[in-house]
Amino acid sequence: MKLIHITILSALLVTGCATTSTENYEKILQTWVGLHVDELVLDWGPPRSSFDLSTGEKIIEYHNVRYVYIPGTSFPRAHTVYKKHPDGSVTTYQTFSEHEIPAQSYTRFCKTRFIIGPEGIIKQWDWEGDDCKAKEHK
Repeated sequence: MKLIHITILSALLVTGCATTSTENYEKILQTWVGLHVDELVLDWGPPRSSFDLSTGEKIIEYHNVRYVYIPGTSFPRAHTVYKKHPDGSVTTYQTFSEHEIPAQSYTRFCKTRFIIGPEGIIKQWDWEGDDCKAKEHK
C-alpha cells in the first residue's frame, strides 16, 4: 500500500513540474517572436528541417530525442503465514519472497516549429512532445 502512495505522489509531483516547465518553455519561445531567424539559428544551431510556404513564409523545425533507461530492482517482501493446528491453536511465522520491479525504458521527445516571415522575422511558434525544456536565448 505504501508503494502505491509513493507512486501516486511521484506522479503528481512530475505532473506539477511538467506544467511549470511547459509554461517556462512557452515564455522562452515567445521571446523569439519579432527577432530575426539568424539570431535563433546562431543560438539553437541549424534546424533539423525547413519548408517554404507558398505565402513566402518558411517553417523551421527543431527536434530533440532522449532515451531513458531505468534499471530494474528486486527486494524481499515479507508475508505472514497463519497455521491452524488440530487443537485449535494458531501459529504465525514470516516468510519472504523476492519481489521484482522490471527495468523500464522509454523515449522522450520535443519538436519545436517556428514560422518565419518573408523578411526573416519570427512570427509564431508551436511545439509538441513530452520533453520540451526552456533554454533562454542569449
